[in-house]
Amino acid sequence: MTTFPVRRIAVAAATTITLLLPLAACTATADVTPKPVPAPTPAPPAAPTTQLPRQKPAADPPVPSRTTATKTGRTSQPRKTVVAGTDLFGTQYAYVTSYRGNRVTFDLVEYFEWPDAAKACREDHFTTGEGVLCHDYYIRNKNLRLRRLGADPAGRYTMIDPTTGDSVRVSMAKFLKQAKTGQHLIKLTIDGGRILGAEEMWML
Repeated sequence: MTTFPVRRIAVAAATTITLLLPLAACTATADVTPKPVPAPTPAPPAAPTTQLPRQKPAADPPVPSRTTATKTGRTSQPRKTVVAGTDLFGTQYAYVTSYRGNRVTFDLVEYFEWPDAAKACREDHFTTGEGVLCHDYYIRNKNLRLRRLGADPAGRYTMIDPTTGDSVRVSMAKFLKQAKTGQHLIKLTIDGGRILGAEEMWML
């Protein structure tokens, strides 16, 4: 009978299969093992932004103070303080800026006539064409103070009548009220720390 050799072949085949199964399993396992995924390359860090400190907007440059002559010869400039005019004496020229009762605040100026007027204009670098300004008269106003003095109600006060051009005597109250309105150059008579009288100057 041939049964024995066949049985031996079958056993050998089974043994071979048994030995090959683990190897096949290992091969299959090796084939399905996932390949490692490379880590993503990190993006380069952003450059730090430099926060500049906020700067205040540049202020407008200060406007230089200057003296400006007008067509009347009077100059305009900022006023700073009001002081007592007790240092004044004799004839003075001024513009009334305000008053309360007989307390008068005025803007003291320098008044020039004829050759002195022409000389003062040249010194102030102020030129004009034909006319009386800088020829007949000139008014310089460079002080930065207003003066204040009491006025004598019984003093002599005269204003120019616009219709006749004559000097008319008026009360102190009427004089101060009219002198404050508009640009009326007045000549003051001062003595003992008070205004004894005033008259309006005729200006063209």
